[in-house]
Amino acid sequence: MFGKTSQGVVSLDRAAGVYLGQLGIPADFVQYTQYIKTPDGKQLGGNGHYEININPKGLIRDDKGYWSVTLYSMEDRYLISNPQGRYSISSYTAIANSDGTYTVRINPNGEGENALPTMSKPVYAIMRVYQPDGIIDFPPIEATLQ
Repeated sequence: MFGKTSQGVVSLDRAAGVYLGQLGIPADFVQYTQYIKTPDGKQLGGNGHYEININPKGLIRDDKGYWSVTLYSMEDRYLISNPQGRYSISSYTAIANSDGTYTVRINPNGEGENALPTMSKPVYAIMRVYQPDGIIDFPPIEATLQ
């Protein structure tokens, strides 16, 4: 029901999935990661500027799969209302960089290509990979300069 250890799922993954409402679908079909802090341990802030650089090679098993990054309010766990009506970026909607990678940007006003707005609220993001090509090594979220 919540995946197997052989699929890369551990107890902490199951607990986080249940807590966040992801229900732990088996890792053969979808894998998730959550971004709450940067790799150096700093909490994502609503006024910060962040990027997730996604290399699709080896990420998705076949043409039925896709990835998505969705942004949520840390205060109430809901999508963040914004003037752009932009709540997620996916491999279907993102514009690729010249090298075939994707850069998802997260910042207060949703400025830039493939950007999600925080509206200056504390946030967390969930990246999902549907039809993953094995156990995914998810890219980190990095703080950037404005």
